Amino acid sequence: MKTMRNKLAKRRSIGSILLAGWALLMTLITLTNLTDLLYSFGWISWPFRSGTVDYLTKATSAYVSDKALSQWLLGVIVVGQFVIVAMLWRSARSWKLNKPSAARNARAALGLLAAQWFVFAISTELFVSYRVLPDTKDFMLWLTATLATLLVVDLVSDPD
Repeated sequence: MKTMRNKLAKRRSIGSILLAGWALLMTLITLTNLTDLLYSFGWISWPFRSGTVDYLTKATSAYVSDKALSQWLLGVIVVGQFVIVAMLWRSARSWKLNKPSAARNARAALGLLAAQWFVFAISTELFVSYRVLPDTKDFMLWLTATLATLLVVDLVSDPD
C-alpha cells in the first residue's frame, strides 16, 4: 500500500514540475513583453525586454508599418499572457495540493497556452511575415511542447 502511494506521489510530482515550469517560463515571457511595451512608449529604459514591438512591426509590414499598431497588438498579447500565467500558477498550485480540480485547471491552462501558439503561428502566415522573419516552426515547437505537457499531465493525473 505504501509503495502504491509513493508511486502516485512521484507521478503527481512530475505534473507539478511541468506546470510550475510552464508558469515560470510564461511569467518571464510576459514580463519581458510588458517591459518591451513600456520601453516602446519611452516610459522605462531597462534592458530586460523582449523586442516584440520591433518583431510585430516587421511582421505586420506586409500590410502596414505602424508602431502604434504593434504596441496595441503587444498590449493585447500581454493581457492574454497574464491570464495564461495566472491559470498556470493556479493549476500548478492546485496540482501540488492534490485538489480535485487540478487536472481540469491544468487542461484549461495548457489548452489556452496551446491556443496562443496556434494564434501566433496563424498570424505569422496571415501577415506573410515569413518573408521578413523566420517561419512558424518556432511557434510550432512551442505548441508541440505544450501539447506534450498536456499529454503527460493527462497520463499522470488521477481519473476524474
